[in-house]
Amino acid sequence: MLGGTPSIAGLECPRCRSADLDGHGGRLECRDCGSSYPVLGRVPVMFRDALPVAGDEPDTATIHQLLGALGLGSASVDALRVRQMFRRQARFGDEQLRVESVQLLDRVRGTGHSIGGAGREAEDAPPDADAAAVPRYRWTLDYVPPVLPRAAETMANLRFRNTGPVAFRHRPPNEVKVHVSWFDESGGPVDAPDVRTPLPIDVPPGREITVPAFIPTPRATGRMQLRLSFVQEGVRFLHDDAKRIPVRVGDAPDGPALPAGWVWNEGPRRSYDEDHRHAQEALKRWLMPLRDRRLRILEIGGNVHPMAAGLANVDLYNLDVDVLGLQLGEMVHRRDGRDVAFLCADAEDLPFPPAFFDAVVMFATLHHFPDPARVLGHVATRVRPGGFIGVLCEPVGHIHPGAISQEFLSELRKGVNEQSFTASEYDAMFRRARLRAEEASIDVDSLKARLVPL
Repeated sequence: MLGGTPSIAGLECPRCRSADLDGHGGRLECRDCGSSYPVLGRVPVMFRDALPVAGDEPDTATIHQLLGALGLGSASVDALRVRQMFRRQARFGDEQLRVESVQLLDRVRGTGHSIGGAGREAEDAPPDADAAAVPRYRWTLDYVPPVLPRAAETMANLRFRNTGPVAFRHRPPNEVKVHVSWFDESGGPVDAPDVRTPLPIDVPPGREITVPAFIPTPRATGRMQLRLSFVQEGVRFLHDDAKRIPVRVGDAPDGPALPAGWVWNEGPRRSYDEDHRHAQEALKRWLMPLRDRRLRILEIGGNVHPMAAGLANVDLYNLDVDVLGLQLGEMVHRRDGRDVAFLCADAEDLPFPPAFFDAVVMFATLHHFPDPARVLGHVATRVRPGGFIGVLCEPVGHIHPGAISQEFLSELRKGVNEQSFTASEYDAMFRRARLRAEEASIDVDSLKARLVPL
């Protein structure tokens, strides 16, 4: 164990919700149910299925590059601590978590630092030798509005999982595309343009991604059913796993560009750092009405450098799944004299009691969750009455098929859950979580929203 087991106020066992936790031997043990959670570099790993495993140790040059990037210098004791962090890591049962939990080095490289080798991108799948193998899938989420204008080409985010034995290829031959079709209330087909949406990457068995899909609407109006399906070009339609959703097609023009009360601020576009500094100022302003006492704030996705760390008179908890980043962050902030509780835990299974936090904040984090509304709904249970959820620096707009940036594609190919939503999709997401935006602004393409219960 490195540096002992920290004491984190309010921490509970995720299994039985007991706060009677005993730290020893590099683990936290629940005295009530006997569950055990590893502690790595003073960071508790509060996942039900996380296991400590041996990791690959980087070379000395990589360690010193990482220390330099974090402003830690090159003291031998710091280098030793970092080396030990790499030696003992956590392994998660969920594949998406495994991918997201090992992104630190790539993220540090993204700031301009040269560190080790780049993360590996998945290669395109070769054409399947068994032509009889049928791709299978399950639609997990859709953001199709309940009302759409007639004779229009709209877009909506659709999310699916490859449940079959073969990859969904995005390039010829036999590439797979999203296919939509319309039916009237009696089940009869309704004419509409046949516009198919290509996939951005190959989707291997077990992988789940979000695709902004073209949805051309018919000229006819009325209550209809929209069928979401796929087509394997030149081979077959894949309707066996299709999903039908009710939609009303009408003569009304498109609705307002923004939900009621939201504000859109035109350019110029800020840099990533400038946008985050602007969001920090918004957060400070949102917290002002609560400043009659010391506040307890949870930041989700803060990694090494939680954006709320500079707030005064605050007990800050920083939660992420990147265990290495959390360990390094704890090291950096302890050196700087900042009292921040770093922990690795599931945002959909927070190890804290209800109404524990005055505010929960996320900077450029929400869109990385497979089901953001489900996360928000759970997080809201941990916010006290009068508090709020701050969603900041969220990307706004669909990533148009065929015009995806190389950076976005690179993240997708590494297995990162990249997706982006329109303002109306965010609004629907918030309402599904029984929340509303008390204040929301979009700075060109970056959303800042203060969420409170409906």
